[in-house]
Amino acid sequence: MARVMLTDGGGHLIHPKVDGRYSIDIGLGRFTGAVTAGAIFAMRNGILRHCKIHKIVLCVGFAGTTAATSQIIQIKRFNTATHSGGTAITISTGVIKNENGPIRSSTLADARYADITGTAPLTATSVVYEASCGSVNFPRSSGGGPSQLEVHWDAPDEFHLTDESEGLALVTTQTAVVGDTITGWIEWSELTDDQEL
Repeated sequence: MARVMLTDGGGHLIHPKVDGRYSIDIGLGRFTGAVTAGAIFAMRNGILRHCKIHKIVLCVGFAGTTAATSQIIQIKRFNTATHSGGTAITISTGVIKNENGPIRSSTLADARYADITGTAPLTATSVVYEASCGSVNFPRSSGGGPSQLEVHWDAPDEFHLTDESEGLALVTTQTAVVGDTITGWIEWSELTDDQEL
């Protein structure tokens, strides 16, 4: 079997057919528990299509007792295993189709978020993280409003999740305190595989 990769005149990969564009709410909010540092949201791609992340939007703020500390959220790709624990998102109802017309349902395999009323992040047994590809830092000060971070990837350099063992996680580096507030959503498209002969 030979695998054929189509490229344009500049050597860039010609993307295969887009099966649909989707979004998902990361399912968090105002923390009332001291969740220890770790993954607070994770999504894992299925095995049938390539997944390309186009946008990550994070709205962060603080509504608690001001402290001379801050929280850092890292964006990390992971592989080898899937997170467990927290609250699982039902893919059929929690993933939104961002296009009109008869597009296919998402083949995302798993998505979940941590319990923000407790102390445990998502369980990451055997999960292997890559280096952080970006981060957001917000101070624990109640004097200002929330901040919004938008991360965009444009062709041909989208952030890829390519097979059943790869996923995207939002990982905190500090234990949460009451008042940490994190909301947002992620947008991606799913594409059929490159041609195989």
